[in-house]
Amino acid sequence: MEKWKMLFQDKQSGNWWLRIQEKDVGYWPGSIFNKLSDRADYVSWGGEIFNSGLEGHHTSTQMGSGHFAGEGYRKASYVRNLRYVDESRTIKDADPHKLVPLVSRPECYDLQMGNLKSYDGRPISSHEIIEHTGAIKTIQDEDGDIIDCVDIYKQPAFNHPFLRNHTIQMKPSSYPSGMEAETLEAELLQDWQCPKGTIPIVRSPQHRPRRKTSRFSSSIQPDVNDGDGTHEHAQVGLLDGNYFGASGRLNVWKPATYNGEFSLAQILVLENNAYGLNIVEAGWQVYPGTNYTRLFISWTRDGYQETGCYNLECPGFVQTSKKLSLGGKIEPVSQYAGPQFELSIYIHKDKKSGNWWLRIQEIDVGYWPGSIFTKSFEKAAKLYWSGEIVNSGSQGRHTSTQMGSGHFPSEGIRNIRYVDETGAIQDAAPGNVAPLVSRPECYDLQMGNLKNYGIHFFYGGPGYSDKCL
Repeated sequence: MEKWKMLFQDKQSGNWWLRIQEKDVGYWPGSIFNKLSDRADYVSWGGEIFNSGLEGHHTSTQMGSGHFAGEGYRKASYVRNLRYVDESRTIKDADPHKLVPLVSRPECYDLQMGNLKSYDGRPISSHEIIEHTGAIKTIQDEDGDIIDCVDIYKQPAFNHPFLRNHTIQMKPSSYPSGMEAETLEAELLQDWQCPKGTIPIVRSPQHRPRRKTSRFSSSIQPDVNDGDGTHEHAQVGLLDGNYFGASGRLNVWKPATYNGEFSLAQILVLENNAYGLNIVEAGWQVYPGTNYTRLFISWTRDGYQETGCYNLECPGFVQTSKKLSLGGKIEPVSQYAGPQFELSIYIHKDKKSGNWWLRIQEIDVGYWPGSIFTKSFEKAAKLYWSGEIVNSGSQGRHTSTQMGSGHFPSEGIRNIRYVDETGAIQDAAPGNVAPLVSRPECYDLQMGNLKNYGIHFFYGGPGYSDKCL
């Protein structure tokens, strides 16, 4: 949402009038000024914060949207239609070559000049728009997300060399025994649908980072740095078994993130041996450049060294549902000491096809074809239910990026289950669940004992504090 503001001097009275959203609000009388009673010799547009330095470091107070300028439209805050009134009382566009940028602390708050153009009557930065081939229809939701409804047979998956002649499996050949219909508090997902025969793909920034090589290592070992920062976890796992799926209900939040970092909650299915490191993941995430909690999936066959990506950003995952967009917003989210919302996720191996199917909120979303992984991914050896953040340490201390609700264990992941060799869903035995917490002084975890929640745990934390440095 934008607000239009204008300041101008009334030629007859000499007063400086203020106009906001086409309404004349009032004026500063010319008589209360000295030189400004005649004209102004300096005009500026910008953002400003106050840094008290009370805690011995720079404040976490945000400017604008709280994101850096390079993240572009819908992510970074902007000021547009820069104009001034000249001596003849004519409104003129500011000359870009005469504008003088001034940034006090570019490592904290930045600025860059824009080159936006109009898209469907709405300004949007060209570098953000990824055109999806095979689009039949385009939807723009009320929050500005742009979704292409792409012909199901022209989706990115079929650019994968192993899927050139792939026949789409429209639904699982069978479901794990014990997979019951669920009662969900809220749909949480989009209130629109693409036409039959298409799948929705969210247009996403081209500059969004790929998964990094050591991303997989941080799921096994705490405190692994991938160049962008240290991945820290509060998670539980089932290790060294024969698993054919995993499920759980993830409590959904919108944690604050800073410095280009992310915060997520997920279910991760993993097989690691001499043939490769196969991983599939699904959950929710708040990542750089978005003001929303978003659904995400990810995959790799080599620990993210050369293969894998988020959502449909590279060939791999085959989507079959027209109802749900990977990378789309999840709403509503839980409120601290208020209403709680959950995301139900099932990942299971289809016995007949060998594909790994994904089911979210009672919707069969699609699958990771067995052929895109190494032959060893007939089963999984490890399962994780995890909260995760990235700590960039960019301010010389631990990040203030939150995990979960941003409070110490007070919300959680429940109904922790796996699929066994017979294709039956089993509750994880509490004694077999291995907790792992990277920095308990920053983010913690505790097993829960609530009734009717199955095997569950609580996790989260605020990040930086006098104990988390």
